[in-house]
Amino acid sequence: MVDEKDRLLLSLLQKGIPFIGRPFAVLGAKAGMDGADAILRIEKMRREGLLTDIRAFWDPQAFRYQGAWAAMKFSKNDFEVLSRTVYQHPGVVYGLERDHDLNFWFFLTAPAGHDLEAHFRILRKQTYPEASIFLPLRKVLKGNNLLSSLTGRGSEGFIEQGEKRRGVQPPPLTLDELRLIRLMQEPLLLTDEPFRKISESMNVPEAIALNLLGGFAQKGYLKRIGAYLESRGPGRDPRHLVVWQIAEEKLEKVRGFFEEFPEIVYADSRPGYPVFPYTVSMLIRAGSLGELGIFVKQIEARIGQWPHRIIATIREIKKTPVRYFPKELDSWWIRQRLLADPAFV
Repeated sequence: MVDEKDRLLLSLLQKGIPFIGRPFAVLGAKAGMDGADAILRIEKMRREGLLTDIRAFWDPQAFRYQGAWAAMKFSKNDFEVLSRTVYQHPGVVYGLERDHDLNFWFFLTAPAGHDLEAHFRILRKQTYPEASIFLPLRKVLKGNNLLSSLTGRGSEGFIEQGEKRRGVQPPPLTLDELRLIRLMQEPLLLTDEPFRKISESMNVPEAIALNLLGGFAQKGYLKRIGAYLESRGPGRDPRHLVVWQIAEEKLEKVRGFFEEFPEIVYADSRPGYPVFPYTVSMLIRAGSLGELGIFVKQIEARIGQWPHRIIATIREIKKTPVRYFPKELDSWWIRQRLLADPAFV
């Protein structure tokens, strides 16, 4: 049973905790309790699935982080082994099997300064798929965050930056800042002094770690440290991928109709290929495939008769939060970079 104090704590956690030595004592005081009681209540609500872990929410745009979708065709016999090979890349945060010849889809991330398509080429050479496509964002047509629209959590604010921009460099970060960013990607410990262990891991005084966090917030890197409510009810209806082959010159006119359909959670344009000629991707919220078919017919009645296809998700295989600047990615690149085309390394 959630009482008024719980609801107040939930509201405070959504806004974010303060960057001080004993943040839960401050939250507890605002909710009319001591810090120990606040921690117990937070633990209880987390166990009951009312809220997520408490963690840092970063701004990938401030970090100039990159992300793109890719898809590959694996045979049924090789699917499990080859998909695991792709998942060894530390920047692959989401993967799923879909009902299409290109049956393995994944989302690939890397810091600015990396050639994301070179990473894709390496994965292709490691797995030798029967076919593959690289799908960087061209333009958002509705919504702003495909990854979180699919995953529902752990990818807050990860907005793709459009097709590859050469020469974009990562922000200047000190070694201490990088270490703190890496440490702060784990859920925050529910203890009286949650930042003490982090500062000890950095071998710096707690005040320095807290000052660095404050600096991240001022620079726009860090949005907040907090939690958010787990989505419940109708909003949890499955999201289905529908792709369309719409002429480029008609795209602006067609996108004007998307806002008429609240069921369209997200839509964007991406490059087409002979093996996959669809240039518009759309996520539609529907409780069943029958309901989805009705929505697609209604959309088609408004935008016109364009070739399209519903691509059902068979299963989600991997779903993890985006990890920024992981050491493992540097190691992976050093080991694998020779597989990339020499002209692009």
